[in-house]
Amino acid sequence: MNNIKTVLYKKLLPTILSRPCGRTIPIGDAAANVNCFFVAMDRDKKPYLKFVRIVGQNIECLEWDMREFKTPKQVSIDAINDYEVHITHYYGPNEIRFNGIFDYVLTKTFPFIYLKVHIFRILDKLNRHFFNKKKLVTKKRIELLTYLVQKYSPLIQHIDSVDLMTDLYSIRWVQHPEGDSRHKVLELYLESLVQTGELKKIAERYQLGPKALTTIEEYEEDERKHTENVKTQRNIFWVTVVIAILTLVQAGLIRLPTLIDLSVAPSYKTTK
Repeated sequence: MNNIKTVLYKKLLPTILSRPCGRTIPIGDAAANVNCFFVAMDRDKKPYLKFVRIVGQNIECLEWDMREFKTPKQVSIDAINDYEVHITHYYGPNEIRFNGIFDYVLTKTFPFIYLKVHIFRILDKLNRHFFNKKKLVTKKRIELLTYLVQKYSPLIQHIDSVDLMTDLYSIRWVQHPEGDSRHKVLELYLESLVQTGELKKIAERYQLGPKALTTIEEYEEDERKHTENVKTQRNIFWVTVVIAILTLVQAGLIRLPTLIDLSVAPSYKTTK
């Protein structure tokens, strides 16, 4: 097994280490083109060595000094404990981790994890496409206030506009074409609620004021009355239509089809 391990490390490690990661890994949109490897070995479950290159039967490494991989060191390939080696492939925004060279070979032979990554990327692109096409509808003033009341708890008493945008639209609002403009509109709504007393502003965070519940109750009562008025007006309309039709029928301006003609007596045949 050690001979196989040595052969695999000597054959594959140069290719893996030919694409080393820099000191930092880009995130966000900048991570789209990332394709690099980080290979290291732990000792007693703590960082120990970062692999740099293979030289003959040895691996040139940098040893961990409690802050970074810094001190040059060489280690024999035969002395490596494969179970403590981890190979991390930073592949775009994804991070694929292999536990040793055998796991790396197995995964490369049956690359289901990479297929899964590509499927998720396609789904994420589609999701982003439709999300960006969808107009971010800013909560109306009263709907926003209702949401804040529902969200209120002893642990959540203050919220800023950025956190509120994330709650309403998910973190993707940051990359949405209308994200910044909707954020500004949301801040205008919040400032409006501050001016009318439903909210209090402390630094850059907002807190519910005592008038919040009263405003919501008044709004709900107005909505109830409005709904009842609409129903009443609709009923009056149809009653008026029916009365108008009956009036026209009585005036002879509209003739209804005869369903049963009572003026003609039915005849019965008798049999002997």
